[in-house]
Amino acid sequence: MRVLVFALLASMCPAQSVWVVDALLGPGSDFSDVQPAADAAAPGDTILVRGGNYGTLTVAKPLHIIAGRGAVATIATPVHVSGIDGGQEFVIQGLGIFPSTGSDGGVFHVEDCVGSVWIEDCQFGLANIQGVTVHVEECDAVTMARCRGWGAFPGGTGLLAYASSLHLFECEIHGQVGQPFTSLVSPATNGGTGLHIVFSSVRAHDTLVTGGAGGPGNRGPFSLCGPAANGGPAILMLGTSSTWSHLGSTWVGGDFGAGCPDGLAGSDELVLSGSIVPMSGPVYRFRADRVRVPNQTHAYHFDGPIGDSVVLALSAAPAPLFVPIIESSLLLDPTTFLAIPVGALDASGSLTIPTTYSGLPTGVNVLTIYAQAFGIGASGARAGAGQVLTLL
Repeated sequence: MRVLVFALLASMCPAQSVWVVDALLGPGSDFSDVQPAADAAAPGDTILVRGGNYGTLTVAKPLHIIAGRGAVATIATPVHVSGIDGGQEFVIQGLGIFPSTGSDGGVFHVEDCVGSVWIEDCQFGLANIQGVTVHVEECDAVTMARCRGWGAFPGGTGLLAYASSLHLFECEIHGQVGQPFTSLVSPATNGGTGLHIVFSSVRAHDTLVTGGAGGPGNRGPFSLCGPAANGGPAILMLGTSSTWSHLGSTWVGGDFGAGCPDGLAGSDELVLSGSIVPMSGPVYRFRADRVRVPNQTHAYHFDGPIGDSVVLALSAAPAPLFVPIIESSLLLDPTTFLAIPVGALDASGSLTIPTTYSGLPTGVNVLTIYAQAFGIGASGARAGAGQVLTLL
C-alpha cells in the first residue's frame, strides 16, 4: 500500500535536484553556504543543509531548504523570502534562525507570496538574549508548524502578520523582554507583543503566545532602583478584517517589570478592531522524521484523546484552507489528497507507526510529501499538525 502511495505521489512531481550544503565542504557536498546553493538551485529544487552555522539568506523562488537528518544547522538573519507565486511552494524546515554576530536581534521576513510558504520545526532566536521577529506581509498561505520564537531584543514583537493568512500548529511565539532601567536617561522599556495581527487572518491550533516581560527597574548603578516598565500584550489586533481563531491554544500577557514602582502586567489580548473566534474540539498532534532514506526505519507519531481514530493524509502539494465543517485548517491540496486510516490511539493517547521504504522510482531524485494527521472522535473530525517529508 505504501509503495503504491509513494509511486502515485512521485508521478505527480517533476524531476528535481538535490543540493547539499556543508560548512566544511565534506564528501558529497556542493556548497559551503546556503545562499550560493539557493542562487544555483532551480525552482522546485531541494537544498539539504548539514550541521553548521551559515550566513544570511535572500530567496525569491520556490525552494525546499531543509536540515539533514539529525543536523543542527543555523542561518543568520536577516532572512528574506519573497515572490512565491500561486501554485508554487517554499519550505524551510528544521533550521535555527539567529541574529548575526554582535546584533541585538534580527528579522525573518516573508512578503509578497501568493503561493505556499511552509515554515516547520524552526527556532527563531533565544529568550532574553537575541531574538528574531518573524514578519509576514501580504502573503496568502503561510503555515508554521512546531516553531518557537522570541522577538528581537529588547521589547521586540514575536510575530507580525500584515495583510496575510497564517495557519499555526504547535507553535510558541513570545514577545521579547523589555530593556532594563540603567539610568534616568536610559529607562526601562515595555515588553514586546507576542503576536501582532494587522488586517490578517491567523488560525492557531495548540499554540502558545506570550507577551514579553516589562523591563525591570532595579538594575541601575549603585543599586539605584528606577521605574519599571509594563509587560507586552500577548495579542495585539488591528483591522476590521483581522481574526484570531484558536483551538487548544493559550495566550498570556507579559509579566510586569519589578522596580520603583513596578510596571503593569501586559494584556492577554488588546483588540483595537477585529474579532476573536474560538474553534471547538480536541487537539491532535503529529510528528515524523523529516528526511527519509531507503531501508531505514522511520516512524509516524500521533497523540490525542484516548481511543480516537487517526487518519494520515498525504499530498504532493500544500494548499492551506480553513474548513468550517471540521473547525480546523486543511493544509493539503485536495486534488492530490490520499487518506490512510492508521489505527486508534492507545490507553496513553498515543500511536506510533514504524515504516520503511525501499527507494524512489527510477528517474526520481527526491520526493516531497506533505502529510497531515486527522483525528476522529466524539466531536467529529479535527485536523492535527502537518509535516513535510523528504524522501531521498
